[in-house]
Amino acid sequence: MFNTQSSDQLNQQTALDRIQLSDFALIHISGPDSERFLQGQITCDVAKMSEHQWQAGACCNAKGRMVANFIIVRRGEDFFIRLPSEQVDVLLQHLKKYAVFFKTTLSPSTKYQIFGLLPANAANETQNRSMSNALVPSPLLPRTCEWQQKSLHLQWPDGREELWEVSKQTLADVNSHSEQMNPWRIADILAGWIWVTPVSTESWIPQHIGWQHLHGISFSKGCYTGQEVVARLQYLGKSKRNVFYTRAETPLPEVLTPVVSCPDDAAVSSKAKTIGELAAVCGQHALAILSVEEDTLETKCEEIPLHFQRVSYTEEK
Repeated sequence: MFNTQSSDQLNQQTALDRIQLSDFALIHISGPDSERFLQGQITCDVAKMSEHQWQAGACCNAKGRMVANFIIVRRGEDFFIRLPSEQVDVLLQHLKKYAVFFKTTLSPSTKYQIFGLLPANAANETQNRSMSNALVPSPLLPRTCEWQQKSLHLQWPDGREELWEVSKQTLADVNSHSEQMNPWRIADILAGWIWVTPVSTESWIPQHIGWQHLHGISFSKGCYTGQEVVARLQYLGKSKRNVFYTRAETPLPEVLTPVVSCPDDAAVSSKAKTIGELAAVCGQHALAILSVEEDTLETKCEEIPLHFQRVSYTEEK
């Protein structure tokens, strides 16, 4: 059952496992046309949302490539989008081109601070975990949320929780704790979540990051920008790009660093070819998007030898 305890009770019980999610920020969408506006711009079905659930979603350009991806919650006519902090201006600039035709207002929101609540002892254990058989928790497990007077509490399918509290600190205070986010970043990777950042904006169609498996795409709603390309890939083709997990012996390079194949004859370097790129990285943990059909493979990334496992997604029984 979803925990409806007060934010004060949650703070006391999870103080040792409470992580300030300084990598993320909020966009507030308000006004009577907000639902209609968002329904024509993003991949998820906001018309079916209630105040007691959150959804994954993405915003695409006309070619179906993601400008940003996010989670979204609703409160009455208002919506809040939570996404990487560096993507706030990118997404606002994109959406405001279309918002002028609607009675809606879009703005960065500093009302709430965002905290992650990891299960007991998980903050230490996450650093040393690996993805067993690259099987992520079911994306169909509850994604509930509970609004309170000064906070919002969200439940993640993998047992994590998230708390948005009315802000009491400045932006400088928040950013000073960035390194403490590593357990949460790794938990995202182990749960198969890839976030679009400025360097990867418009690099991927939602299916490239497995967004359909994480229920970030509705295939029954009406049209939205990029919908034709996304639907065509789903129904008329098959994505040749799949999500893979790896854990290296040394820290890995940044997102979009190419991953190359390892030919049987290592001496013949000309046989090596680029098969994809890193898509989410935290220390030695990474997700990559690779154009291969195998479930496991040996590769290299900037001469770092890597063993990749294809990510599988459990389904609702």
